[in-house]
Amino acid sequence: MLRILFLKIWVFHIFVFYNIYGFLLIDKAIWVSRNTLDMILIFLTLPVGGILGINDHFVLFFIFPIVIMALLLKYTHFSFYKSYVISIVSVHLIRISIQFILYPYEDLIYTKIDGRLIAFLYLILSLFVTALLNYIVFRKNYKRLDYN
Repeated sequence: MLRILFLKIWVFHIFVFYNIYGFLLIDKAIWVSRNTLDMILIFLTLPVGGILGINDHFVLFFIFPIVIMALLLKYTHFSFYKSYVISIVSVHLIRISIQFILYPYEDLIYTKIDGRLIAFLYLILSLFVTALLNYIVFRKNYKRLDYN
């Protein structure tokens, strides 16, 4: 039961987070010039880009929050949802901090405005929406686990 829920949470996270984050990062001119089939194909491939590390600039980055959540569940008394939120927020904030330190003059995305600030705001917005949707979708499971 717990392993299946754990897997569902992370599959849902990968599809939702990378679609939201990719949608925000992609140049808006691309969205105007596409038809419906192209848009569907883009949304199906954005999670693949996330798994491959294209959005995060780090191959297989999605494994780190999964491992952190598993460790939090094993060694702390945090709830399932709290462990999930702590793992995604902490790992992404560490990643973006390391990128700022390693590449101080390089934009994370290509925009005319400061790409670092926009990428950071998009990241925070994507994490918030993903965590909220995750709670809404798996609310009954979380409540059942909290009462056991």
